[in-house]
Amino acid sequence: MKGAQNEKIKVLVVVWVIGGLITSLFFLMSKQLQQNSNQLFVASKIKNKQENSDNSVNHDELLTLVNYENSLPEN
Repeated sequence: MKGAQNEKIKVLVVVWVIGGLITSLFFLMSKQLQQNSNQLFVASKIKNKQENSDNSVNHDELLTLVNYENSLPEN
């Protein structure tokens, strides 16, 4: 009788540990998915800001492009 009861306790402990591991894994995966979702959201906001700023012309002389194709303006 005691042997059967010990076996039941062992099985319950193993099932409890496996359930805890599965639950922990679920929470870790959902947290990772949420972080990925947040990163995509932030990236899309940055991209939208860049696209909006590309459409406007900025006449700041400190931001003048100078290279072999674009010479320095005389003024």
